[in-house]
Amino acid sequence: MFSRILAVLAGLATSALLTVALLPQLVGYQRVWPFAVAVGMRGMASMAAIILVFVLLVVGRIGRWLRRTTITVSVLLLIFTGANVWIMTTHGFDNADLGPSAKQDITVLTWNTMGGSPAPLAIADLAISSDADIIALPETSQQMATSVKAILSASGKEMTVLTNSFDTIYEAHSTALLIDTNMGEYTLAQDVGNTVTAPTLVAVPLDPNDPTIVAAHVSAPGPGAMENWRTDLSWLVDLCSSNNVILAGDLNGSIDNFAQTGPGALGGCADAAQVMNGASVGTWPAWMPTFVGAPIDHVMYNGEFLATGFHVYENPAGSRGDHRPVVARLTPAK
Repeated sequence: MFSRILAVLAGLATSALLTVALLPQLVGYQRVWPFAVAVGMRGMASMAAIILVFVLLVVGRIGRWLRRTTITVSVLLLIFTGANVWIMTTHGFDNADLGPSAKQDITVLTWNTMGGSPAPLAIADLAISSDADIIALPETSQQMATSVKAILSASGKEMTVLTNSFDTIYEAHSTALLIDTNMGEYTLAQDVGNTVTAPTLVAVPLDPNDPTIVAAHVSAPGPGAMENWRTDLSWLVDLCSSNNVILAGDLNGSIDNFAQTGPGALGGCADAAQVMNGASVGTWPAWMPTFVGAPIDHVMYNGEFLATGFHVYENPAGSRGDHRPVVARLTPAK
């Protein structure tokens, strides 16, 4: 009798917990610890659930009086895993190679370099091969960005370099942005706010018809850091309320975390990966398979653009970077 009661109680509690972990937006918990991490890392959460099933089966064999409970919880974990995989499939795993760009296209590259772990040549090579017009580099120093610019300049690709740093010693608290000079003249916006832990750059064009460009680095969610994370995301939502914005960088969250922030994936901004059916392709950590990793590096946009290409690249050999580089191609809708 006791084992039955325990199984029922464990089943009810587990069902409630897993339902919120699967769809926290039902109760507004998509940006609340620990559910924010569960949906931001659906692949890892599914792997953890499968491992826990095996542990429970072993426990059930050792302690027979717990068998009903372990079987009940194991079945619920398998259902959770299946539902998670289904949601990830609806978000998409497409990761097709980028085709050649048209003259009017804007190609956006973002790569969190973990304090400059990839060599400048690796960044420049990817920028050249993808024909990047915008390069957003979280955790990248001014010195590193200048080196990338020099390599690109030698190849005939002239870029404007904009940087900001919260810490001159720890390079992870720096962000760099390179913009092709053919896109026009850009300067850093002043007094528009910023992200909390690492800097975000807001580049405004001299020509008001050109897009505002944002290189973002959002605080990481975690115990004691959730308020910073939510504050950063709220600020980016405000930026996306303006028209004609291109935003790229490490947002430390998936499109599920951004649910209910506005009409787009993040406020008024669409997500290039989501549009191209690749929003489940993991970008972090780089050593995990893409179907397990977290899709937290994004290219977003609003205004008169449409995503026509999206690809997550593997890190080059020898790179110690923990993020994969992401490239998206945006085509003017008119």
